[in-house]
Amino acid sequence: MFKFLRLAVIGVMLANGTTYAEPDGQVTEKSIEVKPGDTLSKIAETHLGDAAKWYILLRFNDIRDPNLIYPGMKLKYSEKIKSGEIVEAEIFYATEGQAMYKWKTLEQVLKTGDRVPAKGEISVKKGTVTLLLPDKSKIIMGENSVLKIKDVFANTEENVFMSFFENVRGRIRYKITELFGESRFEVETRSAVAGVRGTEFEIFVVDGQDVKIATLEGAVAVRGNNEEKSTLVEAGEGVVVDTSAEKISRKTRLLGAPQNLGYRNNPNGTITFFWEPVQGATDYALYIAEDRDFATGVLIGEIKGNDITIRQVPEGRYYLKCDAIDPEGMSSVPGKVVLLMID
Repeated sequence: MFKFLRLAVIGVMLANGTTYAEPDGQVTEKSIEVKPGDTLSKIAETHLGDAAKWYILLRFNDIRDPNLIYPGMKLKYSEKIKSGEIVEAEIFYATEGQAMYKWKTLEQVLKTGDRVPAKGEISVKKGTVTLLLPDKSKIIMGENSVLKIKDVFANTEENVFMSFFENVRGRIRYKITELFGESRFEVETRSAVAGVRGTEFEIFVVDGQDVKIATLEGAVAVRGNNEEKSTLVEAGEGVVVDTSAEKISRKTRLLGAPQNLGYRNNPNGTITFFWEPVQGATDYALYIAEDRDFATGVLIGEIKGNDITIRQVPEGRYYLKCDAIDPEGMSSVPGKVVLLMID
């Protein structure tokens, strides 16, 4: 059984410089007493009207293992949870033929516009898959990444959203809208859990290595199972989580973004992208997209040097960005986005 390190955002710095904190308004909760023979599915069906809400009930009570419930235990829930529903997520963008959805016996090649149930696993070979959640949060998966969908819940009338995922492998970026009250967003790995209230962060998981977490916007309070106090990870900082010691092994500053990102069209029909090198960078990740959020972005490549030449891209309007990658595998702070016009 895996133990999980706990992470939680304790404050999110918004664009106007103010700090978001959870509202003081009280949540009206009811309690359920677990009886002999009860299962979470049975309790969810009886009290929440849908057996599929068992995982939402579990996480609402901050329980990770369903085997830990016992007769006499009190579980809480709210009317907002009862009146909401388990919903699908939308594939906002998928590189054609490069992403697969699996759940039980179902296997499906994903394409833009598909909808997937609140369970299952998405894997990306190449390119990008962007998952759009009911609260407009976006999860942007890079190549060779795997994401498990634990559950997605929405009560749009009451503005309550709950989403739970597992970052199994690869580099995945999370752009989370502001969440209020009972809303939750959590991502777990084998060694860490990130819970946020509205921020942008990245988790990088490689088999057999420690987990890396980089905060690009907002602030995250990180505490391991073997730690009594949280570590505040602010925008521009990252942490390495030691999976065996269940502690943060080190905290680091993210690299600065590459400067003077540009491009030139070559006589032979190719296009060259270039930027100034960043001290301490081992690689650079260059992305091109049709939108400024890079939700439709494609990784051109992870490059050792500070330029790359590719075949001409189709005519159109694009956005370009470049991240520096440090020796830990963490991306740099967000840099300037460059408009690219191909005609």
